[in-house]
Amino acid sequence: MELSASPSDSSALRAAARQCAHLLCAGDFEAIARSFGYAVALGREPAAAISADLTASLREVGASGLVVNAEPEITIKYFEPHQPLLAAAECELSTLNHRHILMALVVTGSKGRTHITLEQLSAAA
Repeated sequence: MELSASPSDSSALRAAARQCAHLLCAGDFEAIARSFGYAVALGREPAAAISADLTASLREVGASGLVVNAEPEITIKYFEPHQPLLAAAECELSTLNHRHILMALVVTGSKGRTHITLEQLSAAA
């Protein structure tokens, strides 16, 4: 997803991460794939890869699903200036058994354009 705001605008990054989290909790993998892409699709169809990786992460924490209306805990981290990776948004999503799934997004910049991409899903430690 192309960001219209500056990558240093943490409120815009939080809003994009929150949008991705709500789509994930709603199971709208197609919308996530269209809007955010999936960095670790690794040759798989992105929506199917997101679904499969979420299922694997839920299985790893022993959960049957995500809490649908819970607000994610979002942490924004910034990288060194003048690098292709500008920032990361890490979101902890609550599961039905009170564990967490980590949803990581990365912000990249090139030729004056900034994008945020779903990087990966994993079981939170």
